[in-house]
Order: sequence, then C-alpha cells, then structure tokens
Amino acid sequence: MRSADYFLEEFAIFSCLVADGVNVMVYPGTFSSLADIAEGRFPGIVPQLEQLIFVSLRLKGR
Repeated sequence: MRSADYFLEEFAIFSCLVADGVNVMVYPGTFSSLADIAEGRFPGIVPQLEQLIFVSLRLKGR
C-alpha cells in the first residue's frame, strides 16, 4: 500500500501544480502511469490531470 499512497500523494501535487498554471511535467525517465493519464487513457479522472502535458526524457549514459 505504500507505493499506492505515494502515487496518490504525487498525483495530488501534480493536480495542484496544474491548478496553479504549471501544466507541463518533464520527467527524467519513464513514468508510465502518469503518461497514461496525460494521454487520456482514464477518462473522468481529476480534470487537472487531464490537462497535464507530460514529457518523458530518455537519458542515455556513456
């Protein structure tokens, strides 16, 4: 349950950021659940998360 609690807290923070006008999230790596939400795969979710623009960075090491 701890990971579920963490995701709920994190999504709540993202919702607050979008409500404050910060609607672009750049993440270093993949965050598939948030990407799925931003792509509209879960209709009816919190409106702020539906407005989120999610950018996932693919970083390569040497």
